[in-house]
This record gives sequence, C-alpha cells and structure tokens, in this order.
Amino acid sequence: MMMSAADADVANSPQVVAAIWVAGGAAFIGLVNVVVTIHQGFLTRRATSKREDRGQWWNRFIWAAEHVDGNDSEFKELGATVLRSLATVDWIEDSDKELIDAILEDVTDEVSDEDVEEAQNG
Repeated sequence: MMMSAADADVANSPQVVAAIWVAGGAAFIGLVNVVVTIHQGFLTRRATSKREDRGQWWNRFIWAAEHVDGNDSEFKELGATVLRSLATVDWIEDSDKELIDAILEDVTDEVSDEDVEEAQNG
C-alpha cells in the first residue's frame, strides 16, 4: 500500500502539526502538575511531622519543668536531665534554649554556656 501525495500533505498539514504540538504541551503540563503535586505532598508531610515533633517536645518540656521544681529530689534530677536533653535538639529555637537555661539556672543553680562565655570575656 503506497501513500499518495494527498495523504502525505494531510500528515504535514498545519492542523495536524498544531494538534501534535498541543498534545505534547498538554502532556508536559500534566507531567509538571504531577511533579508539583508530589513535591507539595512531601512538604506537607514534613511540616506535619515537624509540628508533631514540636508538640511532643513541648509536652516533654512541660513535664520536665514541672518536675525540676518539685519536692522529690529524684524527679528534680530527672527533670533537669530531661531539660538538658531537650536543649540539644537541633531544630529548637534559641529562645527555647534560653528558657531551658534560665530554668536550670534558677532551679538547679547551674551556669549556662552563655554565662561562662560572658565571665571569660568580661
């Protein structure tokens, strides 16, 4: 079966070429949408995980802060240990670390790293 000149002209017509370009563009846009959707899902899961980690960290902080100021010396020491541990989490903010340092300094008469640096520089 041979292709006639009329068939070849139809395949190269502007309408067919335009339809191919439009279909290719639509496929590209669809692919971009899939990639963006997957990326957004990843960001949402990461933000949710961070929020849950922060909530759990805060609950532990409250427990430790309540016990470090209590009457039971075992719980005082345990509370101080938990607070020290919470201060080492790499994603907490500086204000959280300052709060922990202030609590430990007031309750356990410990000196913070900042106080040591100030004393050395002063």
